Amino acid sequence: MQKGQIFYSVKEQKNQVPGTEGSVKGKAEELFESAFSEPRNPRSGEYKAGVLAALWHHAHDGEPIRCPYASGTAQADAWFAGVDEGHSIWRESREPNSK
Repeated sequence: MQKGQIFYSVKEQKNQVPGTEGSVKGKAEELFESAFSEPRNPRSGEYKAGVLAALWHHAHDGEPIRCPYASGTAQADAWFAGVDEGHSIWRESREPNSK
């Protein structure tokens, strides 16, 4: 991932998720697109990569993901914040009365 790179869609983002080998498909992609297709506060590419990584993790039976950024950096902080949102999005999608 290039420094300062911002992603606007899953197609731009999916090849940047460590360990995915460009294979984000199905539920993870659908949830990511839904989360970022509506007006919301802008998020960095690192944040979006974290969201997508968490969704990919769940959609692929818990395949491990790892942060591509050095610990203690703003990029790592943004990535982990995105991972938190990704886990929340996944949990909400599994609740009986979710959207």
